[in-house]
Amino acid sequence: MVGELSALAKTGKLAKTVSLTKNISKLSKVVSSGAIKILKKSPKLAGLLKKLPKTIVTEVQKIGFKSYLILKVKTTTLAKISDEAVFSEMKLLQEGAIVKYTDGSDIVFTNAKYIDNGVEQTGTLSIVKNGDEVGVKVVNAGINFNFSTIKNLTGIIPTGKRLTNINFSQFTKGFDASFINNLGAKYADDLLKVKQGLDKGGNLTEGIVSQALRNDGYTVIDDLGKYGSNNGFDVVAFKGTLDNPSEIVIVEAKQFKQRKVAEFDNISNTPGYDPPSGLTLNPNNQNTGLPTQMSDDWVFEHVFEKLIDGTNNQFKLATAMTDRSKVSKFVFAIDKSTGNGYFTKLSSF
Repeated sequence: MVGELSALAKTGKLAKTVSLTKNISKLSKVVSSGAIKILKKSPKLAGLLKKLPKTIVTEVQKIGFKSYLILKVKTTTLAKISDEAVFSEMKLLQEGAIVKYTDGSDIVFTNAKYIDNGVEQTGTLSIVKNGDEVGVKVVNAGINFNFSTIKNLTGIIPTGKRLTNINFSQFTKGFDASFINNLGAKYADDLLKVKQGLDKGGNLTEGIVSQALRNDGYTVIDDLGKYGSNNGFDVVAFKGTLDNPSEIVIVEAKQFKQRKVAEFDNISNTPGYDPPSGLTLNPNNQNTGLPTQMSDDWVFEHVFEKLIDGTNNQFKLATAMTDRSKVSKFVFAIDKSTGNGYFTKLSSF
């Protein structure tokens, strides 16, 4: 070894080798410090990334005025992480063994923000390996349901001349099909009918979201917000007592617009559906004066007046609704192509 170093020294290659080693070391420190600088708003995530094994490389990428941290295995990008610590462009793997940090613990990112179908979500991510493939797995996505995540969404205002249109990109997944199936055999059967396009009146969708809210600690009384021939609020959920609720959740259950397609590999030619594009609320009626569905005028005036003259429980609900700070409005629909349930929160309009 000494002879080899001596020979390198005579040719001048030793100095070049040492210089190259120093430059590589400097480059490594620049990348590492860059990663920490990018994730300065999330020091916990930055600390975890410092423990990644050598097989997972981090690169800093600038796009315009924004910087991103790229996680790669060889030439394959696993994910892009923004300076807001949001994961995107993930290479998803559904199955695989969790890869380990250098300290031997599992690579798991809890309460991680990530982009799913163009919508920001929060959940648990892990890096897994399946054979020669390495990717990111979303752990227990949608299997559990915590409405507080949905409740804290920023409210949106429907678009269009009559404020009735809501694009699918404005919805957030609340739970997936496996959550619904775990609610029991009845709801699993109801979901199958929904996916087959058989829930024309929306009762099955209403039942599914009602049970999901009950599971999360809300009280849901069937038809509490309805009057006449299935008019009014589809679902009303509340915390506390109806005499003095701490919060009131009003949910309109709708059907996504989805083009029906045929599954040609199924001999029974069972219909399937393309991904959803969005949905439409009922517009206002200028002749009758009926306001747009789920608008403030519709909720706090039109339906309110019907409930005041309704049953004893409906009178209590209407009385509680006079404190508008307790009331929040949502639209819920099920993607018939996947069975996943989606929510959007409505702002005042």
